[in-house]
Amino acid sequence: MQTYTYNIPVFNQQQVLDEILSNMGLRLFNNYTDDPTSQGSSYIYNNALVLNFNDDLTQPQITELNLLIADYVYDPNYDDLKKFKINNSLEDPSLLDYDIMGFNKKRVFISGELREVSYYKNYDYSANTYSDLVVLETRTYVRDMIGIAVRRDLTSTWYLNDGSTGLTTSYSKYYSPEEGIQEGMDRRSNMIAFAKTTLLSDLKAIYGEPVNQNYSFDLLTSVKTQMEYFTQGYTQPLRDAVSASTKPYMDVTTKLDVIRQLTF
Repeated sequence: MQTYTYNIPVFNQQQVLDEILSNMGLRLFNNYTDDPTSQGSSYIYNNALVLNFNDDLTQPQITELNLLIADYVYDPNYDDLKKFKINNSLEDPSLLDYDIMGFNKKRVFISGELREVSYYKNYDYSANTYSDLVVLETRTYVRDMIGIAVRRDLTSTWYLNDGSTGLTTSYSKYYSPEEGIQEGMDRRSNMIAFAKTTLLSDLKAIYGEPVNQNYSFDLLTSVKTQMEYFTQGYTQPLRDAVSASTKPYMDVTTKLDVIRQLTF
């Protein structure tokens, strides 16, 4: 183990450690809190910063470290910037139930799967824009040979006040056969919902607000049976019915847009 002691007039211990990590790729844990991913530790003794490295530094690394310390500039706002947005604290936020904390949620669906949920502090309804991201959830699904979900992996990322990543955690949910079947039904219901939204949007663009819903309900009534099949897992009849529709308001572009939402 190598030890280096630096007498810096004014410094923030965590700021120095973060600069060592970002510039040298070496992670030192703060004080005596063990971190299995670290390459050493640090502590303050007699107003000096003591850095302990598990492995001896090379001469270029020693030079880089000395230059980094010499160029260090104390930032009095550093601790505030490095607090988590969700609780404005340096404390680990992973046990907080952010789903019930009133944040504005932006969801991303792909082929009926909920792939992302972003939690924002602000939402502008008139512009439909979100700002100040607090937590991001990303989800991936593992399916068997016939497409039934067997596992969902969820990664949550908490952001700091300066916008950087502060903490990332992951866990997996395993589906029973019954839960996997229900997930598939929910997924296909989502696809139908997005197909309806696409249809309404296309018809509104063509015919305007007063008449588009009547046309939409007319089409949905004509394919009601096929939609039930789709939800249960027999998906092709609904796509075929939309493609073969002779409704006067179903032009080629609208058909393709709707079918796209019904395709895995």
